[in-house]
Amino acid sequence: MSLDQLRAMFQNIEGYVTANQYVQIEFVWHGGEPFLIPLDYYDEIAKLQKDIFSDRVKVSNGVQTNLTVLTDRHLAHLKGHHFFSGLGVSIDPYGDQRVDKSGRQTMAIVVANMKRLLDAEIPFGAIVVVARNTTSHIGNICRFFDKLGINVCFLPFYLTSSDDIISNRQVESHAISFDELIMAFNVIIDEWFGSSNAAIWDPLDDYIDFALAYINGKPTYHYDRWQGESVFVVNLDGSVWGAGDTYLSDCVYGNLFVHDFGTVLTSPTRQLTSERAKERMQRHCAPCPYYGACPGFFVGDASAQQELLIETKGCPVRAVIEQLLRKFEETEVTEALLRPGTGVQRGIKKHDRNIFRG
Repeated sequence: MSLDQLRAMFQNIEGYVTANQYVQIEFVWHGGEPFLIPLDYYDEIAKLQKDIFSDRVKVSNGVQTNLTVLTDRHLAHLKGHHFFSGLGVSIDPYGDQRVDKSGRQTMAIVVANMKRLLDAEIPFGAIVVVARNTTSHIGNICRFFDKLGINVCFLPFYLTSSDDIISNRQVESHAISFDELIMAFNVIIDEWFGSSNAAIWDPLDDYIDFALAYINGKPTYHYDRWQGESVFVVNLDGSVWGAGDTYLSDCVYGNLFVHDFGTVLTSPTRQLTSERAKERMQRHCAPCPYYGACPGFFVGDASAQQELLIETKGCPVRAVIEQLLRKFEETEVTEALLRPGTGVQRGIKKHDRNIFRG
């Protein structure tokens, strides 16, 4: 994206967030490899943001990187918070799919660069793709990040029966089925309970909150995509999608190089996708006993692959919640949560869950 395009995008966003009294907005820079872009470019973007948003809105910038590139200047730039305030590293510690354009393995380079980040005390999280070649290593992957004290997000690579996608050899070889996904989550749950750290493993972290809300009988919350959607993907040409419908030609909300954000949010296309989400949640979430404790984000923002998974096999979030509830019973956590006088029946803070340990 050119600086002129970015200026137009920021201006189209600023008017809306200022008028609606938003106090914070976050941009995440990703795909292909953001660290191949000169750092001077990001410095210029920072100037644009300061000029357009001023102090009216707090702007933060995250980045998702494969970390195959990390120079001394990158380290200084990150350490000094010149632009990026959040860092996610996409890495698969086990498996052989992370290669450079020459087909050479990049794992050693990425691990060495992770060590440089740790030595420089630059905080970061990790993103792991849960695919067929990594499912057998899930336990080792959990322990790898747990030992380093790094928060991790597990990103499933979903199998679909769509003819135009299943013909893709990479998808056919590496995408996982519903049963493989649940088996992987069962391992993640066991590893989380066995950890001595209060690790944050997404999306398990959210699913634990849902299970706790179900046990505690907290007030219900039902996700409404029209009112509550908060993640938007902007393509290089300015086209905007919701997170679940990215790159689908008939699901484009608008163009942030041309349209103000309010126009994008009220577009007929977004209204249609929101209605589809509402109908999907009515079919799949409304009959679920955990609906309300689980807001229904997964179903509401489902991609085409996720929707097919739900239609044919059921909701994986429900399966994970049920596994968590069984685990709570086995470890007597449920009894502790409901016991009067313990204080925990009022709920547990997201990052203070050592009640589960030991």
